[in-house]
Amino acid sequence: MRRAIAAAGAALLAAGLLAGCGGQPQTTITLWAGPVGDFATGTEEEDPAAGVIAAFRKENPGIGVEVSYLSAADIDAKLAAGERPDLLLDSSERLIRAADSGVAFADLGGLWTEDLQADVNGVSEAIAPACQDGSGSWRVLPLAVMVDCMAVNPTLFEAAGAGDLLTDSRTWTPDQFTWALDRLVDSGIYQTGLLYSGAAYGDQGTRMLAQNLAGISFTDAGHTRYTFEGEKALAALTTLRSLCDTKRLSYENAATAADAIRVFAGGSSALSLCWSATIQNTFAAESPFTPYPMAYPAQGDPVLYGTVWGFALPDTGDSAKMAAAQALAQSLCASPDAVRLTGQLPARSSLGDVWAETPYAQQMAGFAALLPYLGDLYGVTPGWNDQREAWRVLMQDTVTAETVDAALATYTAAVG
Repeated sequence: MRRAIAAAGAALLAAGLLAGCGGQPQTTITLWAGPVGDFATGTEEEDPAAGVIAAFRKENPGIGVEVSYLSAADIDAKLAAGERPDLLLDSSERLIRAADSGVAFADLGGLWTEDLQADVNGVSEAIAPACQDGSGSWRVLPLAVMVDCMAVNPTLFEAAGAGDLLTDSRTWTPDQFTWALDRLVDSGIYQTGLLYSGAAYGDQGTRMLAQNLAGISFTDAGHTRYTFEGEKALAALTTLRSLCDTKRLSYENAATAADAIRVFAGGSSALSLCWSATIQNTFAAESPFTPYPMAYPAQGDPVLYGTVWGFALPDTGDSAKMAAAQALAQSLCASPDAVRLTGQLPARSSLGDVWAETPYAQQMAGFAALLPYLGDLYGVTPGWNDQREAWRVLMQDTVTAETVDAALATYTAAVG
């Protein structure tokens, strides 16, 4: 099919569909846009992609584009029902899980040249592997990347005498983290930060805290099994329990990540275990301070999680439309405006700082500083959603079970 798409692209170019002849579109393709940034709130009336689509059509007047803005649940339901767009924008994890479960996507290996790989690796070497399915075939063309992290209230940290920990590297050790919590408590901060287990979403925050405290991988390299186990995992959970038992971290059984984020953004706690550019953009208007993104405490370099957003081409069998869809994907991935629509960072180093000269420049620079710590994006491991629920129970049991050993044993048994 790769050769068919290339041949169709040449034919479209000759016919004036990819460039040239003007007039009404000679072929129309469908784009399903998943829930990221401005795409998440798009409607037919409020069409955030109109500008970047118009720019594409100016160069490719023979191609019409119809955009549907869909939730993750909508995309799942449509794919399950056998519906296919010509182009799909979603997280690479969801796209790869769909590919591994039988949704036929075109092989994009012809686009992944050495130059593209170098361009993408210039941002993070974690991005390219996230665009391959379990067989090693290239299924995703990356547009943007988000890094998950924690954040602190610099005003409260400075008042507590812990402001010197907020360095340009945005890293700290477990001992420095515990020391900062002690300083915050001593300064009269009632709630330094909230450990939560009320729902599975937001699990990246508690998961990365525990993983970095343990200094171990969360899955094996082949993404076949979960590896948060053993003495180091037990030691990390024991640390979390001790921090909660001594009130250096707060814990509420029913509290969710959203609750913890709201408390932090409102200025009532000193740190949030769950943070990202998307979260900061959501709460910026109501926060009385500017959050300071930080990596999780680690002995050595921290390992962060994140999300790659990109395009996959369903193999519809219509080589002409697939060639047009590929042209659109390539155009958008090279567009700073399209990256800004995601509210994230570009997946290509050649695009530079797309947020410079915008009101978000300083904010996004903070997240860009954390990209060197982006690690393996292991959310394609089988049983991912079941694991997330098991992790929620683990966080609850870490604080409330009779022993931490029992909590970890329950988790490892649940995830196999």
